[in-house]
Amino acid sequence: MTESRKRSGLKSITWPIVHAGFVSILVYFFERLITGQAHWEYAGAFALIYTTCEAIGFYLHERIWSRFGSKIR
Repeated sequence: MTESRKRSGLKSITWPIVHAGFVSILVYFFERLITGQAHWEYAGAFALIYTTCEAIGFYLHERIWSRFGSKIR
């Protein structure tokens, strides 16, 4: 079964939101565990920066594979 463009588009939007939320929660609790206090502002900022860097890295990875992928078959 193939996915519709609309469904793929919605998943492309919701996944980074879910991922950033998960990373925020992890950072918050690890910061609290290590330092005894935590700040949602730092956790959220880290999650946004991390998710953005990850998306850029994934895009570059895909572009490199599209350039050299046909030679590796």
